[in-house]
Amino acid sequence: MTEPSDPLFPVALRLRDKPVLVVGGGPVAARKVRRLLHCGARITLVAPQTVETLASAVAAGRLVWHARSFEDADVQGQDLVFAATGVDAVDEAVARAARKARVWLNAADSGNRGDLDLPALFRRGRLTVTVSTGGAAPGFAAALAEEIGAGLSERVGDYVELLQAVRADLRARFPGNASLRQEAFAAALSCVEARKHAEGGRLDEARFALERAVKGVSQLEWSQE
Repeated sequence: MTEPSDPLFPVALRLRDKPVLVVGGGPVAARKVRRLLHCGARITLVAPQTVETLASAVAAGRLVWHARSFEDADVQGQDLVFAATGVDAVDEAVARAARKARVWLNAADSGNRGDLDLPALFRRGRLTVTVSTGGAAPGFAAALAEEIGAGLSERVGDYVELLQAVRADLRARFPGNASLRQEAFAAALSCVEARKHAEGGRLDEARFALERAVKGVSQLEWSQE
């Protein structure tokens, strides 16, 4: 197995209220818009025509639509650009404009034209599982994400919420003791009992198990809180 010549650097972006441009009005653009809306992005759509799902989102005031062809100036002021027309010449023009404006670009079905790829994903509450093949086989990435997700409990998102609460509590109680926070949170993560309770819907029992696991770490330090 050979390593790719241009390995990806995986990140998760916070796009709430960030300006994002999507060029294209077909099914591919609609899929991009659906994911962007889920993340709270402030979307501008440029396309002469749109599919019904996009038109409905426009009518609901969830994005702004310019019903015309792409212009280079459209990329100005955007944090992220998606070229999703399916017309190679147009997508290449979007890519050129984005590069000139130094704006990050995702270009659908374009090989390595863009700066970033969108991984396949599976969501369960706050938990998001992503899978990427670096553009080599997107269909396989999607199937694998579903396969991984199918093996997770329906309540795993609740477990993640409990872990988030543990971290927040540790930060509040021990703001100046990072090593203790890390040790205590590691104990919470290793508490198999808590996860079993959470995934069985027994959230109070899970919460108590996490508290016991955390309090079992460095008793002397805890007594000095």
